[in-house]
Formats: sequence, structure tokens, C-alpha cells
Amino acid sequence: MRWEKHQVRLEGQTKVYARKADSGFEIRYFFCPNCGSTIFAESDRTPEFCAVPAGCFADPGLPAPTISVWEGSMHSWLAVASVAEHYREGATRDVPLSKG
Repeated sequence: MRWEKHQVRLEGQTKVYARKADSGFEIRYFFCPNCGSTIFAESDRTPEFCAVPAGCFADPGLPAPTISVWEGSMHSWLAVASVAEHYREGATRDVPLSKG
């Protein structure tokens, strides 16, 4: 799930793994130093946002996703019924595969 950074509050320690994405921009993955779970990621391409894995939320009322990105590398068996917009790559630079 992508959030504007001002909407997110981080507590506790993290470690970071950074790499260059296919776009050439750096992406950083922040993870728990104890269990190794990814907590969030950020990129130089969209510095105002961070991505938080939906599994980090314990809220059963979490809204279903409406946008799916990077479907070009998605497993063939994965599908989310609530998704209305599909992108082969990232939504910030790609034309939707389909809408609605």
C-alpha cells in the first residue's frame, strides 16, 4: 500500500537494504532487525511516498486494493477482485493495461 510520507509514523529500529531499480532510481527497503520482515520501502523516483506491505496492518477492516502495479512480473495465479486499474509496471510511469 502506498502512502504519502506525512501520513506514516515509524516507531522502533529498522535496517535498510538499498539497490538500483530497473528505472535507474534507488529503492530502499526498511526491515525489522530482529525478524527480517519488510516494514516499508521508499524510492528516489517518488520521494514523497512510501510503500507499506498490507500484511503489516492488523486491521481486518483495511480497504481492498484498487490499483495493481508491476503485473508484468506477477505470478499467473494471483488475482485481486477489487482491483480496477492494472499496470504492467509502476503506475507513476505506465499507461494502464485496463481500467474498470
